[in-house]
Amino acid sequence: MKNVVAFFFAFLLSPSICFSQNDRMISPELWLDNQPGIFLGLLLILIGIVFFFVFFSKRKPSEMHLLFLAIFVLGYGLRVISENELVIISLNVPISFWAYITSTVTNTLPVFFILYLKSFSGWGWKRSIYWLLLLWIVYGLFAIIAGIVTGIPDFIGRTVLNNIMVILIIVVLSFNRFLAREKRTREGRIIEIGIFVFILAVLYNNLGPVNFYLSRTSVEQTAFFFFICCLIYASFLRSSRAEMEYLSILHDLETARQIQRAILPQVMPVSSSYSIFPAYIPMTLLGGDFYDIHAADDHHLGVLVADVSGHGIPAALLASMVKVAFNAHVNIADQPAALLESMNQALTGQLNNEFITAAYLWFNFRDMTCRHASAGHPSPILLRGLKAEDQPVAIKNIPIGILPGIKYGESAVKLCPGDRIVLYTDGLTEVINPQGELFGKSRLLTRLEELRNIQGEKISDHIIQTVYTWSGKKKDNSMDDDVTIIVIDIGHL
Repeated sequence: MKNVVAFFFAFLLSPSICFSQNDRMISPELWLDNQPGIFLGLLLILIGIVFFFVFFSKRKPSEMHLLFLAIFVLGYGLRVISENELVIISLNVPISFWAYITSTVTNTLPVFFILYLKSFSGWGWKRSIYWLLLLWIVYGLFAIIAGIVTGIPDFIGRTVLNNIMVILIIVVLSFNRFLAREKRTREGRIIEIGIFVFILAVLYNNLGPVNFYLSRTSVEQTAFFFFICCLIYASFLRSSRAEMEYLSILHDLETARQIQRAILPQVMPVSSSYSIFPAYIPMTLLGGDFYDIHAADDHHLGVLVADVSGHGIPAALLASMVKVAFNAHVNIADQPAALLESMNQALTGQLNNEFITAAYLWFNFRDMTCRHASAGHPSPILLRGLKAEDQPVAIKNIPIGILPGIKYGESAVKLCPGDRIVLYTDGLTEVINPQGELFGKSRLLTRLEELRNIQGEKISDHIIQTVYTWSGKKKDNSMDDDVTIIVIDIGHL
């Protein structure tokens, strides 16, 4: 403990105060010779810890290079400390302990350096960097185990095999950088400069004169610190570029979301015959649900709701195709089955193996009837009085986009003033609670009956809140699927 205290005093205070002029163990000369190494080691360890925190604050797959850099820098800092003579003699720990630390770190660091470079250049020509990584993992484990078995930590490090492995790393990485010369980025060139300077230092360390003015250790450590600075700068450039690309993608997604919102009806038609209240909650910024309203006049109304298989950008693009197909055949809006047949004919073979469920309702308020057809979509719900029930479709056909030439059937229902029609997508009923239970249609029917006396414009909010409560999620969390609900009140302004 006395030596530990003396060491830290030596690190913090003037050597002339803490050390004897005649005691080699705690002499000022020893301090002055080893002071730069201690500072460098502690600085590298601190840098490594900082990069650990930076990586875990982001936790993105694209930022894995920060984790590899953190381990690499931290490991080398630990190696610098474990090789420092002042540390070795000041702490009451067997010298072999430090030797094993140095050997373990030395045989492990190349793995994380290779992974770091892979983050910038991939696995290289014929996955040569991948095979280099596997080879060094095997070699590193063999070297560590051989050191433990023989009692000589650097047993393998003394052999020509170590030199061959180091040369192999340099050759493979240099060869891949040469092949990728036309695709070099700014951060790649910075890394190359750092590697070049460090290789020169290693050559000096192994081939340079022994009694030259610059010590081999100081040259290698200085060059390595320069190398680390290059890696840090390259990682900073990479992270900055990735962040800019990410922000650009978010901007594009937000623009796409606004466009998708724009293709949905912006203003609901106003009529003395009906009131209509839609609500749409996409799973992500972009969703695959779609609805449209065609108000022919005050007494005739067409309502389409569709659900594209899949989620996100592909589903949103297909939803825009549904919009085009619907508008192209709006001249037969008063024929639900014919409309779905025409849309199916137009979209089959264009959906990239996806499909679309859809339901279309045509209201005639002169004779108070509703005709509807379905392409594999959930049946509309009719609330009359206090009772809610499904309105079955005459023929339940397959979704749009699977087979051409499908014939869809129609069903008709007589309407009464005060009726409420509810259309929805299956994202509403397929919400799962923490116990793994589906919300289901029966719970939806029950909840609609409970809300029978609530104004139509508030029904959607109540239903969606019920579903969120069922799922155990908060409203700022995304659902597991897109959710659409359309409430149509008959005979109310």
